[in-house]
Amino acid sequence: MNLKDKLKIYSSTEATAQHSDPVVFLESLGGARITNGSSVFWKFTETYPLHTILPEYSGISGDTQLRGYSAFQGQGEMYDLASLLFFDLETTSLSTGTGNYPFLTGIGYVSGDNFVVEQFFMQDYSSEAAILRDLLQYFHSFPSLVTFNGKSFDVPLIKIRYRLNRVPGFPVHMHNVDLLHPCRAMFRSVYDSCSLKTMEERSLGIFRENDIPGWLIPDVFFTFQKEGSDPRLANVIRHNKVDITSMATLLLFIDGMYQVVREGDYHKLPDMTHLNIARHLYRRDIDLFIDIVNFCGHSILLDHSLFKKYSTALKRKGMRDQAITFWNEDRSLYSLEELAKHSEHIEKDYLQASKYCQTAFDLIDRGFYSIEGTPLDNERKEMLHNRFTRRHNRLQKKIENNR
Repeated sequence: MNLKDKLKIYSSTEATAQHSDPVVFLESLGGARITNGSSVFWKFTETYPLHTILPEYSGISGDTQLRGYSAFQGQGEMYDLASLLFFDLETTSLSTGTGNYPFLTGIGYVSGDNFVVEQFFMQDYSSEAAILRDLLQYFHSFPSLVTFNGKSFDVPLIKIRYRLNRVPGFPVHMHNVDLLHPCRAMFRSVYDSCSLKTMEERSLGIFRENDIPGWLIPDVFFTFQKEGSDPRLANVIRHNKVDITSMATLLLFIDGMYQVVREGDYHKLPDMTHLNIARHLYRRDIDLFIDIVNFCGHSILLDHSLFKKYSTALKRKGMRDQAITFWNEDRSLYSLEELAKHSEHIEKDYLQASKYCQTAFDLIDRGFYSIEGTPLDNERKEMLHNRFTRRHNRLQKKIENNR
């Protein structure tokens, strides 16, 4: 819908003549009319038994702590499902500019043995400030938000809306658990994308029926403004509701994966995720990183960057004997360089270090990176040849000086 069409919402006499009663329509969808001074907005509320989202929840222990997720955040903080506010917006466009309005704001939170989803619908633009004021009680009651791509979209946009409406009190430094990032960390290159829809279908087994596509959602609000009703709004409300509940389920799934890693049960991890999880662990827990690589075997180290990380990890942990055994078995150019470094700087065996360089020259001249025959492109071939030449020349000088 272009700008001209949007302006017709306010100027078309034909639209006014056909305008339905929005109160009757929204009540038919289950909305509750909220009056705040001269402003009116609508709230939709749905309550789910918590065990439908958290199957392990018994209602007796009341344990909603996210031990696995907390252990890998590196902040020494224990996250609890009951302390999180799930947050998602449906908006009039896909930008974060000042002309983008969040016409449906969804939140979800734990209340006793239930998970509650509340959705705030903006009947018209004048009710936005009233919704923002009402939301403040939730933002101040929970220490952390949970979003999906919220760091790039939902949170910057809601901050803009509070500023533009001159509604003070939004906690601008509120912590944001953005689930897109751990999903990318673990499922990058495993799935075609790491969208919420993909994660739902591939990891959670959630398949939405008759879901409205995101690009069509703004048109629903504009049609509602023009005509006072749009049957597609029910789909938008359901879409937003599923976004909220799926985020809760997805967070628990991620927590479970982290818990599996903590316990070393790597065989329980989803197929093809070990490589990405190993990369993630290298930055978080080097002991677990070494452990998962050893579990997977050297086939995982066909990834060159991970190979280098594994070698570095062994050296950092003082496991040089294991590293030397590994390099000798591998005999790639990287391993030969590491063996040459060890012989030169640790053992002071310059002759042996020089022999490693000669073996490397043989591989480079044949155009191979490793004895398995991994090919070298011309650019890397020249770069590696120059690097080994500098090392070899330095070693020859040390050999001469020690005679």
